[in-house]
Amino acid sequence: MKLYNCYICKTLNYKPYVTIKDSLNISSFTIARCDCGFCFVHPRPSEQELNKYYSTDDYLPHSKGKGLLFLLYRIVQKITFYNKFILLRKSIKEKITHLDYGGGDGRFSNYVNSKKNATSSFYDPYYKKSSNIDLKKNKYNIITLWHVLEHAYDLDILFQNLEKKLDNRGKLIVAVPNFDSLERNIYKENWAAYDLPRHLYHFNNISLDKLLRSKGYKIIDKKRMLFDTFYISILSSMKISNISIIKSLFVAFFIVIKVLIKGPEFSSSLLYVCEKEK
Repeated sequence: MKLYNCYICKTLNYKPYVTIKDSLNISSFTIARCDCGFCFVHPRPSEQELNKYYSTDDYLPHSKGKGLLFLLYRIVQKITFYNKFILLRKSIKEKITHLDYGGGDGRFSNYVNSKKNATSSFYDPYYKKSSNIDLKKNKYNIITLWHVLEHAYDLDILFQNLEKKLDNRGKLIVAVPNFDSLERNIYKENWAAYDLPRHLYHFNNISLDKLLRSKGYKIIDKKRMLFDTFYISILSSMKISNISIIKSLFVAFFIVIKVLIKGPEFSSSLLYVCEKEK
C-alpha cells in the first residue's frame, strides 16, 4: 500500500479513523485522521476505479432519473440556485463572468446565464457532456466550487487550474460538507455526506481554512447553508428506513436552530467566500 503524506501538514502522522460502506454498497473504504485534524480516504482508490462511482444512475448531479429522491434533489436545487446567485451578485458588483468548476450537467451555469449582466461557463472532469473549457483562455471574476473540493483527485492540479482562470482580486466561492457538522454525530455511519469513495477529503472549519490560506486565498466571509441540513438529514435517514424521514425533519429543524446560534462553523456545509491575495 502506497503511503500518502497528509495534504495539509505534509506528514505521515495519521491513523485509521472510521471505515464506511461505499455509496454503491460494493466495498468499504477507510477514512484516516491526521494529528492536524485533516481527514481523507486512505488507501485511495485509483482514478479508474473512481469513475464507476460517477457513471451510475444514482449519482444525482449527473442524473436525469426519477422518483422521490430525484424530485427532492431538484426541488432543493432550484431553491439553492436562487440563493447562490444572490451570493454571486453580492460578491461581484460589476458584470459577473462566472465559471462553475465541477458544475455537473451545467444547470447552475444555465441559471446564471438567464440573469442580466451575467455570463457563465461550466466544467466538470467527471461529466462527459461538460463544456470543453480551454484553461489557457478566458479569465473569470468569480469561480464557484459547489461541493467539488472533496472530489478532486489531485488538489495541486485543481488549484493550478483555478490560478489560470481567476482574475486578480477575483472571488472564489467554496462549499464542502462539514466533517464537524452536528448531524454526523447523530447519523454516524449513515451520514450521507460521507459518500465514499467519491468524497476523498473531509474538511472541517480548521482544515479548510488552512488549505485555502496555503493556496494564497484570503477568506472574506463565511456563510451557513441551512437547506443542506434538511437535505443531508433526509438522505441520511433514508439509509435507515423510509419511516425515519419524518423524524429527520424534526432533527434537521433542531440542528438549524443550533447552527443559527453557534455559527457557520457547525453548519452541514461550510461555505467560504475567498479572494486572491495581492
